Amino acid sequence: MPQQKVFDDDPTVPDETVIYYSRAKLIFQVSIFVFLLGLMTFAIIRAGSEAPAVYLLGLLILPLLLFIIYLRAKELRNTSPQIILNASGIQIEDQPLASWKNINDEQIVKVVSGKSATTYLQFNKSSGEQVRKDIDDLAISRKKLAKLLSVYRARYEAKQSPQQNKVLPAE
Repeated sequence: MPQQKVFDDDPTVPDETVIYYSRAKLIFQVSIFVFLLGLMTFAIIRAGSEAPAVYLLGLLILPLLLFIIYLRAKELRNTSPQIILNASGIQIEDQPLASWKNINDEQIVKVVSGKSATTYLQFNKSSGEQVRKDIDDLAISRKKLAKLLSVYRARYEAKQSPQQNKVLPAE
C-alpha cells in the first residue's frame, strides 16, 4: 500500500499571493549607478586631454551606465504584478494563468554563469514549453517562494482529491 502524505494547510498563506518588483532593491541599484555615472562624468571632465585613456574609457562606459540606469528605472516604474500564485495556478506577468493541472516540475533554480548567478522560478507546461522567470529583483525570497509553490500546489491537489480528509499520495 502506498504511503500517504498528510497535507496540513498553512493558514498564514493567503488565498492568492501577488509578487511585484522590489522597489527598495531597484532604488538602491539606481542610486549606485547614478553615483557611478557622476563619478565617471567627474573623471572625464577632470582627465580632459591630459589623460586620453581615462577620457576614452569614460566615454565608452558612460553610455553603458546610462543604459543600465534606464533599464532599472523602467523596472522601477513597472507596477504590474510579476507573479501571481493561487490554488488555481501560476500567472507570470501578463501571460494567461497556467493551471496546476498543466504544470509540472515547478522549482526555484540558480543558474551560474561565470562569476554571476541568476535565480529563476522555472516550471514545465504540459504543452512542453518551459517557463522561466527571473526572481532576483522581486520582493520575495527564494525560500518563501518555494514554500508558496508547495502550499498552493497542495491546495490544488487537495481540491482535486475525492477525499475530504486532506490525505495525498506520497511523492
